[in-house]
Order: sequence, then C-alpha cells, then structure tokens
Amino acid sequence: MDDALIERAVEYGRPLELPPLSDRVYHAFVDMSGGGREASTVSILHRDGERYVADVVRGRRGSHDPAQVAAEFAVLAKQYRIRTIWGDNYAKEWVAGPTVPPV
Repeated sequence: MDDALIERAVEYGRPLELPPLSDRVYHAFVDMSGGGREASTVSILHRDGERYVADVVRGRRGSHDPAQVAAEFAVLAKQYRIRTIWGDNYAKEWVAGPTVPPV
C-alpha cells in the first residue's frame, strides 16, 4: 500500500483505542517476536460494512518475554470476547518451549 492510501484510511481525532461494544464481532491478529529485540504486536479489528476498523493496535518493543506479552495480549482479547488470535508461525520456537499459563 502506498502512503497516500494509508493516509486516507486514518481517522484523525478519534481515540487511539475504541472500547469493546456488545454488538460487534472482533478479530485479533498478532506478530510475535521470537524473544529477541523485535517487537511483538497485536491488533483488534471489527468489520463495519465494507471496511475494517482497527479498534486497538498495541506493541511491545525491545527485549521482552514473548510468553508474558502473549499472556497480556490474551487478556486484552478476552475483553473483546475473542477466543482465537491469528498470527504467523515465525516465532514458533518460543511457543515450543514451556507452556504459557492460562489467563
């Protein structure tokens, strides 16, 4: 996507995060760090007609425990009634380690 298209999609003046609403169906997506210096990010979206609205976009930069951040992201997802979080397999090495305690 080019910069102009992204710029047109930004709604300036709205809060950075939108609270969960009971009449919305939300979806969560993550890009997790493998435990190095890369960021771990989460976004929560809902569909509004033909467009998608990003309700929450958060990230954790620098060195961090990806298991701890995953637990934080899970707590956030539960606030939006999300039971499945989508992501890629890149950071799967830390997932193969000790299990994350349930939240």
